[in-house]
Order: sequence, then structure tokens, then C-alpha cells
Amino acid sequence: MVTFENNEDGYRQWVKDNPLGFVINTPKSGGYLMLHRANCTFISSDKRTHYTTGDYKKICSTDRQELVDWAKKSGNIQYCSFCKP
Repeated sequence: MVTFENNEDGYRQWVKDNPLGFVINTPKSGGYLMLHRANCTFISSDKRTHYTTGDYKKICSTDRQELVDWAKKSGNIQYCSFCKP
């Protein structure tokens, strides 16, 4: 599990290297936790920017259950209705 905060290049490379991985999108200030597939266009489109340099950070893993377990300890996890992780 790796966290990307203020690291666009690192995050984009991780998504590219792990297209079958999973990503939790969450505000840096805390709040909701949204689980996505790494290839979900909402969190990995080349047309968008500021994935980790804006208000949000990304927690990434190739192990879905690792992220789910972490999220359950940290707050209420939601699942993207678009990519259905």
C-alpha cells in the first residue's frame, strides 16, 4: 500500500504500472473514502490533472482487500458506481 500526496508523477506512474490495482480517493483533510479500480477514468484519465496536488490524496494497492481493511479502520468506505471495484 502506498499513499500519493502532492506527487502527480509518482501517482500516474503507479497507475500505469498497476492497471489492475485499486485506489482510494480521499480528501487530504479527511472525510469520505472512495474505492476505485486503478484504470477508472475518474481517477486516472490523462485529460485531468491535480490528482494528488489538489484537495485529494490517493492510497493505492494491488490488493483490494488490503485497502478495504484499511478503509474500514479509517472511516466509511464507498465504492465507485462507475468502475465497480
